[in-house]
Amino acid sequence: MIKLQYVPKRKSDEDLREDIECILGNEPVIILQTINTKKRNEILKTIKEIEDVSQRQIARVTGINQSIISQA
Repeated sequence: MIKLQYVPKRKSDEDLREDIECILGNEPVIILQTINTKKRNEILKTIKEIEDVSQRQIARVTGINQSIISQA
């Protein structure tokens, strides 16, 4: 009998960056660091709903601290 090992598939950083830019209306990801807190948190909630993405990866791609992402 062959045992299959489950390997979770993660989205690449580049794919995540493209998804975030699409959410932002083709604005660069770095804009998240400059917009007001309420709007940023709304966008972060949407980003966190993307499948196969961790909060650590979102932090890495956006440059926003992981604790801020977890609180959004």
